[in-house]
Amino acid sequence: MDALINVGQFLAATLVLAAIHFPLEITRSLLNFGVAPVARYARGQKTRKIAMEVAQTRERLAYLIDEGQVLLARLRDSDRDTDACRSHKRAWTAQVEEFLSSDFGNAYVSRFQARPIVDLDGIAGVPPERLSDWKDLRDAVSNLKLFGTELQLA
Repeated sequence: MDALINVGQFLAATLVLAAIHFPLEITRSLLNFGVAPVARYARGQKTRKIAMEVAQTRERLAYLIDEGQVLLARLRDSDRDTDACRSHKRAWTAQVEEFLSSDFGNAYVSRFQARPIVDLDGIAGVPPERLSDWKDLRDAVSNLKLFGTELQLA
């Protein structure tokens, strides 16, 4: 008789457990079915946003490099006003430092400001009064190109 009562209690407990567990599993399955597409969509949105930011950074860096190249040509041209060229160089440098600081951090600004000790070629035709500005700008543009290579942006 005790065995029959124990079997009855076991069956009742199993039935109660199944009655509770089954709706929970159905609810969990329905939630998973509804949440998965939403999570995939959110992940896709985040990926697209990051890709867009990388593309904008790539464009901005390329623009600054091109602008630096134009300024190098202006410094080489002896017909251009020296003070105006220096003013444009300072404005460009400030713009690059702002960009690097906001997008990459102050470590890149410090690296951008660092100039090599070794003097490279490519100074023929630069007026003597502009030589130091030209070298400084050439090194700055080289540093930007290096950043683009490091970051696989340029």
